[in-house]
Order: sequence, then structure tokens, then C-alpha cells
Amino acid sequence: LPMTTIRGRVLNPNERALLNMPGCHGQASELISFDEQYRGIMENLLGRTVIAENLDAGIEIMRRGNHAFRLVTVEGDVMHSGGSMTGGSANSRITSLLSRDREIKEHEARLTELEAQQGECRAERQKTAEMQASLRQRRESLFEALNQYRIDVSIAEERIRMLEGKFREQDKEELDCNTLITQIDESIHQIDIQLEGVHESQEGDEQSTEALNEQTQELSDRLYACRQALEQRREEGQALRIDLSASQRDLDALRREAQRLAQEEKRVAQEMADAISNIENNTLRHQEQTELIASRTKEQGICRENLERAEANLSEKSKARSEVQSRISALTERIDTIHESISAASEQSHRAEMTLSRLQGELDTLQKRIWDDYELTYAGAKAYLTEGFDLGKGERRAGEIRTEIRGMGPVNVSAVEEYRTTKERYEELASQRDDLIKAREDLQQIIDQLVRQMERQFLENFRLLQTYLSETFTRLFDGGHAELRLQDENDILGCGIDIVAQPPGKKLQMLSLLSGGERALTAIAILFAMLRLKPTPFCFLDEIEAALDDGNISTFADYLKDFSKSTQFVIVTHRKGTMERCDSLYGVAMEERGVSKMLSVELKDIKEDALQ
Repeated sequence: LPMTTIRGRVLNPNERALLNMPGCHGQASELISFDEQYRGIMENLLGRTVIAENLDAGIEIMRRGNHAFRLVTVEGDVMHSGGSMTGGSANSRITSLLSRDREIKEHEARLTELEAQQGECRAERQKTAEMQASLRQRRESLFEALNQYRIDVSIAEERIRMLEGKFREQDKEELDCNTLITQIDESIHQIDIQLEGVHESQEGDEQSTEALNEQTQELSDRLYACRQALEQRREEGQALRIDLSASQRDLDALRREAQRLAQEEKRVAQEMADAISNIENNTLRHQEQTELIASRTKEQGICRENLERAEANLSEKSKARSEVQSRISALTERIDTIHESISAASEQSHRAEMTLSRLQGELDTLQKRIWDDYELTYAGAKAYLTEGFDLGKGERRAGEIRTEIRGMGPVNVSAVEEYRTTKERYEELASQRDDLIKAREDLQQIIDQLVRQMERQFLENFRLLQTYLSETFTRLFDGGHAELRLQDENDILGCGIDIVAQPPGKKLQMLSLLSGGERALTAIAILFAMLRLKPTPFCFLDEIEAALDDGNISTFADYLKDFSKSTQFVIVTHRKGTMERCDSLYGVAMEERGVSKMLSVELKDIKEDALQ
């Protein structure tokens, strides 16, 4: 890159204003360090590149910036100027040996941070356990108090029943007393009438004094007895009234005590409910803390393993480097020794060459003789070398053998070469076979690894899609429940997927058993759930709401309007409810046969004018 001719290209002021948006880290050339003399080159390479946290934030930044610059996410996704995108490669990053020290420091810092967080989680867990034990003791004491209150209430109720029975008996006795008093009054009244009659008879008729005295005495006795009985009944009635008043006061006191105990029982029940709720909340929080500790412990173990692996690798590299340096030193010394040996060996080599030339001539003469006489090479004849060989017998035996050979007919002189060629061909084919078997095993391992990775990634996205579908279905149906189910969990990538939906007021059933409108609205919910799982900059929809009624059209249009904040929609529709919520309308009218005319309406401007 010529430093004298390259000029930097950076964001303009309007584009730099987008760096303050959520999820934006800044301009790439400003996030790195370099020598000032290379500023032109760095700004030319990275001056119009923006770094974002994730793809969602990047899509919003690029939309606001009209796709006029390049954007890269932390995960490695690249959004080029003009709107095209490239998938990230964060998972294929290879760490070089030069970054081992930095990774070791990062892992040590991360390990220290995780240990501190683990300590905090343990302290929080201990605190939660102590709080749970305290609540458990309080719960037990409240249960004991409640049982005591129940016993007191039972005793008070029994006492109230006894006093009520006694009160009824006293009412009956009071009624009897009142009846007796009435009878006594009537008797006194009759006695008074009889006395008046006696006095009148005494004045009008002549009776004997003795009879009158007896009758008067009898009436006087009866009157005295009645008065005594009346006085006794009055005293008994007064005593009963006093007992009744005391019993009434005791009854009122017991009723007030019963009311107080009932209120106390309600209060204790409320406290127990609150305590149980607190225990459940603390239990849930304890479980969350336990899961967090387990996750942090696992992450700590991974960091520690990475750290140990990096340290071991660094130690191995250092040890290998020392060994290589030692070998280099030894080889240098050996090279010097060899140079000295070469000089001494050169003279010996010259003398040996002279001797070799002479011996080679003699050897050629002997080999020619052996071939002429026996059709054998020197190496072939050497195999038959025998100590104390008798040349005469050998000559005779050689003649006999020649005769036998001539009697055997012509010899296939190319058999050895054919055998060698066939053996080489066999070894080559066997090597190819072994290579193919090994390649097949390697490919099978790669396929199995890819299948497992695909299944894991599919399950993660499938569960996330289930969550989004449940939320979107509840929003569009104003209630209900929907879910996706795998037909065979043992064959994740090859099995089918069942769509089960439960609109409000209906039972859970398959999608094929719903009405046409419900099936269409469920399909729309699945579509929006997929868009939430993997957002796109724009989307085309072709009359997907045609089967919906007016009420569902309104719900669909409102949801689509909210969703259009992050995705641009182009909709082909004939439904009024959908068109009312669009920002722009485009229609084709044929005023004359064979002549089409394009019409467009900006509803956004019309709505703003109407609001003004």
C-alpha cells in the first residue's frame, strides 16, 4: 500500500451520529492502535467500518444509515454497503502461539472473577439457608400457637354451649316462677273476694261466730301461705335473674374471646401463608443460586482447563525449542568434524577410485565369462559359492544341467519382470484400498460430528421457536396456547413436526382439526415466530390473511404494525383492515382494456394531516 497516495475515508457527520445508537461500539479505525504515520492507510481500510454488538443492533444501525457503510458484529457477521450480508466465522478462529500469554492472562483474570462470584454466591446461599431455617422455626412456632388457639377456641365454644343450656334452663325456671306468681296473685284476689263476701254475709245474715272465725282463720292461713310462697318465688326469681345476668356477661365475654381468637387465627393463617410464600420464594432463589454456582463452577473449570492446556502447550513449545537449539549446536559441531573428515577422505577416495577402476575391469571380464558359460550374473553365481569346490566335477555337472535345460524347452525370461510388475500393482491397489477405507472412516466421523452438531443446533433453535410461537399465538388469539412437537425424538433431523394449538375456550388439538381461520392465524403465528428467531431486513407476504374474519384481521394488522418497527413488509392484500394500517399503498387499475395504470397513496402523510 503506497503511503504517499492512499487517503483515508471516514464517516461523515450524519453517519457518525449513528455511533451513539444502542449496541454500537464505534468506528473500527478508532478502536485500534497504530503508528500515526499509517493513519491514512488505516482510515482507508477501516474508516468506514462500524463495529456492532449483534446482528439485531447492526440491522437497525444500517437501516438508519441507509446501508452507506460497512458494519461488522462481534460474532463475525458482515453487512456490506448496499445491504448484502455475510455469515460470521467466529467459531473457526484459530489462536496462534503468539497470543498464548494474552489468553493465559485473560483466563487467569476470568478465573479470579469467577472465584469471587462463586464466593458471593456461596455467601448468598448461606444467607438464604439461614433465612430459610429462621422461617422454618417461626413456622413451627406459629403452628404451635395456632394449635393452642384452636384448643382455646374449642374450650370456649364448649363453655358457651354449657352456658347457653344453663341459660335456657333459667329461662324455663323464670317462666315457671312467673306462672306461679300469677297463680298466687289470683289466689290472693279470690281470698280478698271471699273476705269481702264474709264481711257482707256477717252484716246481712246471721251466722254463727264460730263458723265465721274458722272460715276467717282458714282464709288467713291460706293468705299467709300464699304470701310466703310468693315471697320465696320472688327471692328465687331474683336469684335466677342475678345468675342469668352473670351468665350473660360470661357468655358475652366468651363470645368476644371467640371473636378475638378467630381474628387471631386468621392473622396466624395469613402469617403462615406469607411465611410459606417466603419459603417458596427463598427455595426458588436458592435453586437459581445453585444453578448459577454450578454454571460458574463449570465455566471456571473450563477456564482452568484452557489455562492448564495453554501452559502445558507453552511449556512443550519451550522444551521443544530448547531441544532444537541443543540439536542445532550438536549438528554444528558435527558439521565441522565432517568437513575435516571430508578433506582426509578425499585423498583416500582418489586412491580408492584408481583401485576400483582396476577391479571393475577384472570383474567385468569374469562376469562376461560366467554369462557366456553358464548364463548367470555375478550375483546369481555368488549364491552357489561352495568352499572346496571340485572344478572337474562341476564342469561335468554343468554339462548335464545344460542338457536337461535344453530338454525343457524355451524359458520365459520375462516371468521375473511380470511377477515384479504384478506385485507392484497389487501393493498399489492395496494401498489405495487402505486409503479409501481410512477416508471412508474419516468421512463417517465427520458426518457423525456434523449430524450431532446439526441436531444440537436444531434443538436449540427449535426450543427458541417454541417460546416465540407460544408468545405470538397468545398475542394473536388473545389467549390460548400453541406448541411444536417432534414426532420422533430419536430421529430429530428426519422426523416430522406436529403443530398443536389450543385457541381460547377450546381443548388442545392438532392443527388439522381447527377451523380454516384458526389454521390460517396459527400459520401466521408460526411465520412471525420464525421471523423473531431469524430477523430479515424485509419480507414479502402474499394474501396470508385472506381466510381471517374482520376481528382477526384487526389483531393481525396491529401485530404486523408493531413488528414492522424492525422488519420492512411488502404485503399483497385485498383486506380493508390490513390496508388501513399500511404506510403506503400501491395498486394497479385497468381503466381501459389492456392498459394498466399504477396508483400510489402515502397513508402516513394523510394520517399526520388528519391528526393536525
